[in-house]
Order: sequence, then C-alpha cells, then structure tokens
Amino acid sequence: DLSELAGGRTLFLVESNHQLQEALRERFKAKGFRVLLAVDPLRALDRFRQQPYDVLIVDAENAGEDGMLVFEQVMNEARDKRSPCVGIMVLGEEQADLAGQVGRRPNVKVLVRPVSWKKLRGSLYDLLGEEDKEDE
Repeated sequence: DLSELAGGRTLFLVESNHQLQEALRERFKAKGFRVLLAVDPLRALDRFRQQPYDVLIVDAENAGEDGMLVFEQVMNEARDKRSPCVGIMVLGEEQADLAGQVGRRPNVKVLVRPVSWKKLRGSLYDLLGEEDKEDE
C-alpha cells in the first residue's frame, strides 16, 4: 500500500497553474501522500481549521499576497495547536526579496524559482525528517 510510504500523510497544495497542479498531484500521490488541491489559498486555511493536514505547499508566485498571508496563518495555527504541519513556500524569481518576510521556523522552507521536482521533494523530506529514497 503506497499510503504507508508517507505514513498516510495529507499534503495541501495551493497552485493555480492547472498543469502544475496535476503533475505535482501525481508525483506526490506516487510518494504515498493524500493530495488536496486548491487555487484559492483561503481553502487551505479553512481545511486546516477543520482537519489539520501534514504538509502545506503554497505557490506564492501564483497565489500572491493572499497565499503568503494564508501560509503564515496556517503555520502559526499549527504551532499553537502543536500540529506537526510543515510548509514550503515557492516564490517566483521576482519575489525573491520577499523570502525574508516568511517567518523563520524549523518546519518551513522557502524556495525561489526555478525549483526542480528533486529540490521540492528533497526539501519536503528534509522538513519531515525523513530520508528521500529516490535519486534522479
């Protein structure tokens, strides 16, 4: 059962690019994650409040300021609830200067485009404190 790989973890992806959504959904599913998708970052916050998930990935290049605000909100609530949620914020090249605005926490990584699948995956496993068993 694939879900055993990631320990049956749930990953929430905020991404408005449909092709990227599908590609990432397939890749994370293959890694055993249950993948939830939304274009609207507020859906990620609502969902976290109803049922906390394990991983939040926000493409802030597409989700903009709302995406960044929701990311911070979810990470703050995760801390307050002592939830083990980890987060990855993906910024566009022209947003690189915003990286410093993302709260520094041991459970958060900020990546600036271009971001390869290998780098995204490696960052995720790093945050989860697990070994990435795939080498490309």
